[in-house]
Amino acid sequence: LGRGEERLWVEVKSVTLVEAGVALFPDAPTARGRRHLLELARVVQEGERALVLFVVQRPDADRFGPNATLDPLFAQAFCAALDAGVTARALVCAFDGRELHPLRLLGPESLVLPAPCAPAPRALP
Repeated sequence: LGRGEERLWVEVKSVTLVEAGVALFPDAPTARGRRHLLELARVVQEGERALVLFVVQRPDADRFGPNATLDPLFAQAFCAALDAGVTARALVCAFDGRELHPLRLLGPESLVLPAPCAPAPRALP
């Protein structure tokens, strides 16, 4: 996304797995998803802004984070991306059988991070 000389790199991830109110990505190991996060970290280090947006396709999530149990390498890349300055948000939606309806946006206060990863989530300016 861009306006004038400002750019925001956005990576969108689809989430269907929710456990105990926590939307978890991925639901299967993903080398591709890991590469995407590392690319976002790279563009931030070059002075751009970047956002990873998790679109949660069910309404029962009130927190979100990486699925470190299923894919610890993705979780490490997620933590590294946050540490580099990538912003993470989750858009919780409801699906009525035809359309996806946005319900609420979850910010950094809703992030659930694995124990070895504890960077301070950053806000978009």
